[in-house]
Amino acid sequence: MVCRAVARIYPVLTALVLLGLMPGVASAQFAGGSGSEADPYQIETWTHLKEINNHMTAHFVLNNDLTEATDGYATLAGSGANEGKGWQPIGDEFCEEEEFGDCRYYAVEKFSGSLDGQGYTIDKLTINRPNGYPEDTSGGGGVGLFMALEGATVENLSLTNVNVTGGASRTGALTGITYPEGSMGGAPPAVIDRVFASGNVTGESTVGGLVGFFQGATIKQSSVNISLTITNGFGGGLVGYMVSNVTIENSYANGIVTGTLHGGGLVGSLFRTGDIATLRYNYSNVLVQTDGNEGGLIGLMPTGYNASTTVFTANFWNTSLANQATRDVGDISDNNVTPGIVGKTDAELRQRSTFE
Repeated sequence: MVCRAVARIYPVLTALVLLGLMPGVASAQFAGGSGSEADPYQIETWTHLKEINNHMTAHFVLNNDLTEATDGYATLAGSGANEGKGWQPIGDEFCEEEEFGDCRYYAVEKFSGSLDGQGYTIDKLTINRPNGYPEDTSGGGGVGLFMALEGATVENLSLTNVNVTGGASRTGALTGITYPEGSMGGAPPAVIDRVFASGNVTGESTVGGLVGFFQGATIKQSSVNISLTITNGFGGGLVGYMVSNVTIENSYANGIVTGTLHGGGLVGSLFRTGDIATLRYNYSNVLVQTDGNEGGLIGLMPTGYNASTTVFTANFWNTSLANQATRDVGDISDNNVTPGIVGKTDAELRQRSTFE
């Protein structure tokens, strides 16, 4: 009788376990929490961090630093992980529509929850994916801790000593791409707040110290100390390529940008499509050494950009660094007097009165 009862209830228990509805089952994948905004999943190991892949709309907090000594580093985030490719960015790309046996349209699985680092650090994240991520697709993938953010919030987090190599496009220490929620104008933006990154970031095009392709999002109170290399395209100390419905405020970049084509101390390229783009109270102390257009703040801003919807307020860059004594923006006419972008010497930037 008991055996029959167990036999009847076993399939039900199994289903509950698979759905994560049994108490304690879902949180076993983490250090605690249920994934709600009020009770976020708790991350304490690299394995917990990787598990975000299976909960892309949930909420998370980091309970401690993640370092080489933390469980899972060697197999998930070290230089030898994943056959030498290092960390596999959180997110994925899949074929949404096929035609004649080939993929006609790729869709990106983006992180749309929240991650609060609580002031802790993710150290020595290594990514070596020169063919991009995912490989061998023609979709919209990206390389970074996250492949893509959509309407997500990432805050109070440091990424230190990163070594990130991406492919043909969209590479950043934090994420390759940002989207507004729903990927539509007017939707809530992704928010990156008080996030810091340091180390080395390399990619072919659309490469940023923090974000590669930046649209429908806000960066505030964030910074980088980065060595960034671009091999064919756009690169910026903080953001590689910046388009619609974006804000960068109270943020700064420090370091060096080198390579071919267009480089900027803060933003590689700002390309307007009609929605408001705002840069205010930012600072660049980045040496820019590229073969194309290079600017102390922005590398490329195409002629005919919509000045009425592009708002610059009190942005500063260091004119004492080589090759950029007169260029705040690399390629627009009268680029020495772009309203809201001010070049100052190193000595001037050390004076409080400069910013008052």
